[in-house]
Amino acid sequence: MFGEKRPQLTSMEGMIWNANHTLSYALDPGLRGIPKGYFMTCAGICIINTVQAGFMFSGSVGTGIFMKRSLDGSWSNPVACGVTGVGFGFLIGANVKEVIIFMPDEDSVQTFFSGGLNVGAHSNLTVGVGREFEGGAGVSGSGMSATLAIAYSKGAFVGASMEGAVIAPRRKANEAFYGPGNGTPSAIIDGTVLYPVGKETMLDEVKTKLVKLGQGLSEKIGEAEKIKAQAAAAAADAASDTMKTEDSDIVLVDAEAEAAKGN
Repeated sequence: MFGEKRPQLTSMEGMIWNANHTLSYALDPGLRGIPKGYFMTCAGICIINTVQAGFMFSGSVGTGIFMKRSLDGSWSNPVACGVTGVGFGFLIGANVKEVIIFMPDEDSVQTFFSGGLNVGAHSNLTVGVGREFEGGAGVSGSGMSATLAIAYSKGAFVGASMEGAVIAPRRKANEAFYGPGNGTPSAIIDGTVLYPVGKETMLDEVKTKLVKLGQGLSEKIGEAEKIKAQAAAAAADAASDTMKTEDSDIVLVDAEAEAAKGN
């Protein structure tokens, strides 16, 4: 999408970059996209990227960010999160690299905050109808009825069955970005913990894309954003290199090798 190698997934900067990359696919007018009803009615969203080879948080098969949607349609600052409970073999077999998980209500958000949320199995989603559609599986006039997972796989958005998967906050990654003692998800979401000054990220683009997706819009990525993304990727890799020297929770993984161990 941006014509450059993706940054590492271990820093918040990298997770934000990857979230923007995934949402760029969702906005691409060449794809059918995701029904706007999901973005309009969810209480929160996790944008997860899985790793094929590289550095990853120990015990995780994917990392990403959670953001909470306000009643006015705006989006919170990000909380770093990880996915456990499913193996690399599952992800490789399904050819899953990007997953968007929609949380239906405040209860699901609080469960995520308190230690982890089970995603469950919801594979028969109405995704192919296009981004203008206000409904979709699990969506009604009163909101969403279940936690829904949608994967970007083989050039299309499809319903993802992630039964057994658990998404949970990553305190160390949050503290590495927001500062020591500032890793509590609720404090990040409500603004008690302030967004760090001087960080070079793609967060503004992520928030803008989420609003546009809730409006059923589509657009191509402009040259200015591509240039900014290159600088943000370099900053993300630098932050990841720092974390690798300070955080023993980061390990080098090869997804295919790990998947083979389970055979």
